[in-house]
Amino acid sequence: MPISSNATSERILKTTTRLLGTIVAAAAVETTDIEHPVPLGSLEIVSTAVMPLFTRNAAGDWYWERTATGAETIYVSVPSDFLRTTASKGRKIKGMKVAYELGVVAATSVDVTYTSTVFAQGVNPAVTAAHGGAVLDAQYDAAHDTAAERADQTVVSGEHLLSHTLATPVYFVTASAHVRPEITFVLANTGTLKVRYVALVTTELLQ
Repeated sequence: MPISSNATSERILKTTTRLLGTIVAAAAVETTDIEHPVPLGSLEIVSTAVMPLFTRNAAGDWYWERTATGAETIYVSVPSDFLRTTASKGRKIKGMKVAYELGVVAATSVDVTYTSTVFAQGVNPAVTAAHGGAVLDAQYDAAHDTAAERADQTVVSGEHLLSHTLATPVYFVTASAHVRPEITFVLANTGTLKVRYVALVTTELLQ
């Protein structure tokens, strides 16, 4: 018995619906550990003394550098755009990676922080720790999970590749808010610093 055109159309529709459902389900899987390198020239840097110098040493070898002439603090703010306001969708910050070099003497401290600033009409901006919670030593990689390790200038060539992972990924809790990841370098007199690489590590769900 020949199959009617209506029956054929119904079978095609059911098959298409099943395939689309499979595609949507696959697309909804969260992608983790996406490393987003931040162009060094996009970093927002403030110093309590002289600003670091942006330097090209050779092809592929660019960095911000500073030799301290006393106790100095250098704040590095990392741009964090494209975050979403819900926990279930969009890009969330899972942590960051920082390649830096210390020389001559140990730094006083090297730390990362994540703050959230909420803006509202007629109200002073409210700055709080981002909702991912406090930054703990245990959240750094094994080579940097103590303050002394992060500040150490005696590692090979003084080169560090620090990795930090938050307990809870950060996203915009409210609209009109800005999440600001920062790295703070406190340098001792004569200490040298080169900031070579900064990346945000994110988890993303785009459906």
